Amino acid sequence: MHYNFLKAFGSLAKFMNPKVKAVIKIDTDQTFPTDRFYRETDSCWLEAFTLPTIGGVCADQNERNMYMGCFAGSLTNRDELIQKDDLFLPDISIPDVPERIPEGEAGVFYQGLLQSLITQGEAFPPEIQWRALKVLNEYPYMRTFVTGGTIGFLIDALERYAPFVDAHVHRAEDQAFLLSVLFDQYDGHFLRYLYFPGLHMIHEKESFASAAIKTAEPYKKIYDLERIWNFSYLTRALCEIKGWDFEDVRSTLNFFTASFVQPFPRLLALTRFVLSVARNGGRNRDDIIYQKEGLRRLPKIALHRERYYRDAKARVAEQIKAWRFYYDLMMKLRESAKKGDTFALALRQKVNEINNDCKLIK
Repeated sequence: MHYNFLKAFGSLAKFMNPKVKAVIKIDTDQTFPTDRFYRETDSCWLEAFTLPTIGGVCADQNERNMYMGCFAGSLTNRDELIQKDDLFLPDISIPDVPERIPEGEAGVFYQGLLQSLITQGEAFPPEIQWRALKVLNEYPYMRTFVTGGTIGFLIDALERYAPFVDAHVHRAEDQAFLLSVLFDQYDGHFLRYLYFPGLHMIHEKESFASAAIKTAEPYKKIYDLERIWNFSYLTRALCEIKGWDFEDVRSTLNFFTASFVQPFPRLLALTRFVLSVARNGGRNRDDIIYQKEGLRRLPKIALHRERYYRDAKARVAEQIKAWRFYYDLMMKLRESAKKGDTFALALRQKVNEINNDCKLIK
């Protein structure tokens, strides 16, 4: 749920200060390569915030109207930057693809290949190559896949569409956030991400928490299997509640996100797990943890899938109402304060006092 509150705070911040226009999320293991970015692009990364396409409208290849109310950047791994001396090297490299269908889990779900291709294609569009930032003034690059660590939302976009991450989604929250309002319209426009060159970051995850990352690896693989269920059930729930078409959602999403939205999530998730265990067995500590955690957690979902779906539908319906209520409330409070309402003004003062008293704990 932290992902939701990081975004929702933007509306509260605008209530405290009406000049606030956007909220940006930057992970603590990422840094701006300010000096080198300027040397290689002849631009300051802050200049990207002047792009007129932010908050603009455009049409996609299907002539549907889009509102570019959110923006996302990209990452380069620190270790690879040092080794290959390339500031704009994608943080996920394309693996060596075998000539034949690979054995084991990759034979039915080649996650590393899918993720690397979408990162190369959407986060680092070859026709822009980061050196021609001014191209984006006239030709916005729309995207649905984001890295998660470097994203921003205009407050207007949040308040118009009220996107959210389902409470059961614990990985890839950035993708689930837009999924919740994928086909919602405001004044005839759909909400989409704008490719944002200024938010190019150096990912220092290895130097920041390499031991923790290694320890979490087997659990991360289990979360990826659970993501198939979570995204599939979330999409089914949204389709029934909002009248969307399941296949339209899959075709609109990029192929990586869509690969987790499946009509038969149980079959794919369990097949991946069985093939992975059969191939790797218990060769090392990570394999043993993966096997034990999978046997403990996956059957709970597989054997009670209909209850999980019913719960998902009820939960999603309540969250849609809750987040719509929150953003409507913040807009009304802001409007009341603007008109001089004593309660709204007193509340704004109190909220500012609480916010100013907050301290960053190291």
